[in-house]
Amino acid sequence: MNAVFEQACPYSIYLRYEKGMLTEPSEVMKRGHYFEWCVIGESSADMPQLEKLKSGAKSQAERDIDELADIAKKIIDGYGINIKNALTQVKIEGHGLSGILDLVANDIQDNTRNAIYDLKYTETRYDDRYNGWADIETKVNAKRQAKHYIYLWHQMHGEWLPYYFLIFGKSGWCRVIKCQLSQESLDLHLTEIKTLQNILSNWESNGWKPINANYEQCRNCPYIAECPYYVSLPTVEKVDV
Repeated sequence: MNAVFEQACPYSIYLRYEKGMLTEPSEVMKRGHYFEWCVIGESSADMPQLEKLKSGAKSQAERDIDELADIAKKIIDGYGINIKNALTQVKIEGHGLSGILDLVANDIQDNTRNAIYDLKYTETRYDDRYNGWADIETKVNAKRQAKHYIYLWHQMHGEWLPYYFLIFGKSGWCRVIKCQLSQESLDLHLTEIKTLQNILSNWESNGWKPINANYEQCRNCPYIAECPYYVSLPTVEKVDV
């Protein structure tokens, strides 16, 4: 949903989601996966091997993540979240929808029920309102993720679970954000799902051909080598002078 609504190229969506062509994760993503592994024992990918020093020892970046993971585990334990009895990397799917939940464990505000937790690693500052997590209202993709997983869990299991982001910054800071789903917000999400399905249906009928492909859109695409529609030169812009 996020990829399509960010106006990604139809053909890149086809290669990524229909053909399953995964791209090499960025270094930050690798560090994020490694952090997840250190905290909950696994991640959405096999445990990544971060680059080591020539001597074979851990780099400073890896040692920093190890230290942050220790901080995270102490905070999680302090909230009483039972990692040992938790469900981790839970894949749920049905009704044409799917998702992978980092953690389903006891709710930190009501121990009689479970909650969904999403673990986030970030290298942004605590007060970064533009690229970081200082203003959750601006993080449309994250809010969409929370809505989707709350809804999907209800569809599969018949219960509405609380949803928390557990966000840990590289420098050691932490935010715990609880997402509350209103009926209005849920209705909007269901409308977005329908819109997405219509867009994908139209793209598929059109053979997944790019729409208004241009050099700026294409130049950083990870699928350049596989794309017959790649635009290698910028369009000549005309102006009256």
